[in-house]
Amino acid sequence: WAALLIPLGAMYMGLKAKKYAWNCVLTISCALIVLLTRRTDVVLPLIAGYAFSIVGDYFMAHKGQKEIWYIAGIASFLLAHLCFIWYASNRFAGSMRIYLAGAALALMLGWYLLQRVLPKVDGMPMKAAVALYGIVSVVSVVLAAGLQGSNAFETLLYVLGIAMIVFSDSMIAETDFVGNKECSVYIMPTYYLCHILLAASVVVGMP
Repeated sequence: WAALLIPLGAMYMGLKAKKYAWNCVLTISCALIVLLTRRTDVVLPLIAGYAFSIVGDYFMAHKGQKEIWYIAGIASFLLAHLCFIWYASNRFAGSMRIYLAGAALALMLGWYLLQRVLPKVDGMPMKAAVALYGIVSVVSVVLAAGLQGSNAFETLLYVLGIAMIVFSDSMIAETDFVGNKECSVYIMPTYYLCHILLAASVVVGMP
């Protein structure tokens, strides 16, 4: 648990200094915590997800006005989501309640994208990237909800972590596409919390 103070400190510095380097410190420290807590073969998907997040961070932090870098950032975070899906799917136990909640989430997110976001997105490549990302996000949340952890607290922390990244992504969409610049303040805190909560879930579930 004490090791989590490192990414928490990086979160504070990242919010204060707004430097890409602190994003790396936070994500790498979370990956190391995960790696040192459980067997590598068990947490490999999470490690890969953290790695793709670092790449996505780089593209988003240095994109400027380059749309291709923005798409590359989305693609990297999409791969990170797929890794988180991989991790959860290895211990997934579905139920009708989870599937119904997932369907409701898909309808809400679909409405949000179709009504608020996609009409403001320029170009089919970007529209396709945003839509695909939305679909993967829903799958990621559903599988997180069905994660069979060693205890309920592990599952709760993992679900909260995935929920944080989905919320952060929604705030990016509001800021960059819809034009609600005031939403930008919520992007990084929830993104940081995602990585910390995922690492904490592994620590809590340690046998």
